[in-house]
Amino acid sequence: MQKRCLKLLLIAALLSVLLSAHPKTAIVYCWSNGGYSATPENPDHGTHDWIAQHALD
Repeated sequence: MQKRCLKLLLIAALLSVLLSAHPKTAIVYCWSNGGYSATPENPDHGTHDWIAQHALD
């Protein structure tokens, strides 16, 4: 019984990796900084920066 559960778990893990590695999978940019900043005084920032900034409020 344990071998069957382990086998099913490994198959599920493999399928999830294969499906997430598909080239047509949507790309998530929420953790990027949005490109290069024009001025160092007002840098572009991404979602992770916004979360960190408001966590300190």
